[in-house]
Amino acid sequence: MNDFTGSEARVAARWVAVAKVDDLSPESMKVVRREGLSVLLVTGRDGEIWAVENHCPHEGYPLVQGTLEGCVLTCTWHNWKFDARDGKCQVGGEDVRSFPIRTRAGMVEVDLADPDPAIVRERLLESFRCGILRFENDRAIRDGVRLLQTGMAPEQLLREVALVDARHSEWGTSHGLAVAADCCRYLRRYSGNNAMYAIAPAIDYCGERNQHRPARSIPPAVTDPSEERFREAVEKEDAALAEGLILGAVERGDEAEVIQRWLLGACADHFYDFGHPLIYSIKLLELWEAAGREQLAPLAGSLAYSMVYGTREDSLPYWRPYAERLRAFESELEGLASRQESPEDGNLQELKLAVLDGTAEQAFVALQSALRRGVRVEVIATELVAAAAHRFYRFDRRLERNDQVAENWIWITHRLTVSAAVRHAVSRVTFPNAVRLLVHGLAFLHTGKPMDDPDSRLPPSWSGTNTVGHLLDAIVGRRADEAVARTRALLEAGGDRQELREKIEDLGLADVVVRPIVVVHVIKTTFAAFEEWDAMEGHPDRDHLLFALIRFLASDVQERRVRDQVTTSIRWVADGVIPRKLTQ
Repeated sequence: MNDFTGSEARVAARWVAVAKVDDLSPESMKVVRREGLSVLLVTGRDGEIWAVENHCPHEGYPLVQGTLEGCVLTCTWHNWKFDARDGKCQVGGEDVRSFPIRTRAGMVEVDLADPDPAIVRERLLESFRCGILRFENDRAIRDGVRLLQTGMAPEQLLREVALVDARHSEWGTSHGLAVAADCCRYLRRYSGNNAMYAIAPAIDYCGERNQHRPARSIPPAVTDPSEERFREAVEKEDAALAEGLILGAVERGDEAEVIQRWLLGACADHFYDFGHPLIYSIKLLELWEAAGREQLAPLAGSLAYSMVYGTREDSLPYWRPYAERLRAFESELEGLASRQESPEDGNLQELKLAVLDGTAEQAFVALQSALRRGVRVEVIATELVAAAAHRFYRFDRRLERNDQVAENWIWITHRLTVSAAVRHAVSRVTFPNAVRLLVHGLAFLHTGKPMDDPDSRLPPSWSGTNTVGHLLDAIVGRRADEAVARTRALLEAGGDRQELREKIEDLGLADVVVRPIVVVHVIKTTFAAFEEWDAMEGHPDRDHLLFALIRFLASDVQERRVRDQVTTSIRWVADGVIPRKLTQ
């Protein structure tokens, strides 16, 4: 546990005699060991005596092996420098613990009592945030372990990462919120210090995205907020007002569920930014519930801010067929709401096939037909998830290395994660908004067809020796067809599905991919696939979710795209050729 300064309050002082004053010469260092602590007594030029922990907070090497110049103590291993008077780090990262010291009757006494946990935690949090914003993962992770040792819940630490993202992302909340919420799920199996394995991906992403960015200016809370005013502010792209209204609602005491409905209602007005605000609106409540119902205002406010600046996909030409049909259908929505009270959960195979292989008109007509029959929006949303599983599995892996087009694996994972978010959202909003979200999900899935590989087929089940270990070897070895075949066999054999699930989830923490943006998509997609797999028990397409996930995890994902960026830039700047997109 780091103390940072010798003057902090402690629970109760515990003075221990450690050396005779006469035994300490000017400009010297002496190690004393008491009560399991290694304390370095440092004597300055004029005989002043200070006490710090002997272990450098960087990697633990003995500071006594370093050098002393005046009051500056230098660790010889990596040249970190500390002010021996209070432990403050001058070159490097974290501070070293400093102990209060006094002399009595010719003896040097050091107070070895633990410092006030509240003060220690706040100082550690400050250093933790600093490590993130400098993109110094090692520092942030070390401080994270220290915070866990103070008793801080790992969920709260993940919330702190999301808060750094919310405060410093230039255009508001990013994947930092989503990955923090997702990583909370790992904590069911990762506890104590090992929780840091689950927290680190969020630190890594947030640090890379926000390094050295100043905190964003936050508008004041707006009085008398309402959902209508909020949606109007978003529609008019008034980011300050939209965020201020959210802050005002939280200040008024509105529950997170109410705030989420506002955000989801705005998501129903437009399909924003590849579906990110919709996903984040679901993750907001998930993180809030996991990490304790605090700090809602900055998270929700930053999400509202980001929504205003998101691309309105439904205003782009590729979305026009769906937008026009939705506008023509709007007049029916209020009347159709009553049919949800006596639902007919009929066969939706026609809807799935139309979304996957039909025209835009056929897909929309199939959705209309289901709604007119009274099929519940939740059931329709589940069928869209089934379609997303097939679309995900069909992805043409050759696109990943094709520098002539924009689409890649990340693009197709969003067809699943957005569909999952739609399924969550439709039960939390009014019927008209639920239908609008269904149309968004349908359109997003249908426009993904150009990414299909016409030759994609499920391989037969693996017939030889097969274990989860064999499956993991196939995934890591990028043998996608073998991995899918082994997954089929494991599911058909009805073995330990919990082991299968945990081992696949853990791949997100195993550095099988390394770029933070790719890591967060692997984690997000993996949890979405398994969550939807749980929700689709009994559905004939249920296992296709896992086949698609495994095919993705076992495929070669291109993480560095610098060369592609050069190619795209030359085409546009020098040749006047805009980037080619198959799906937009």
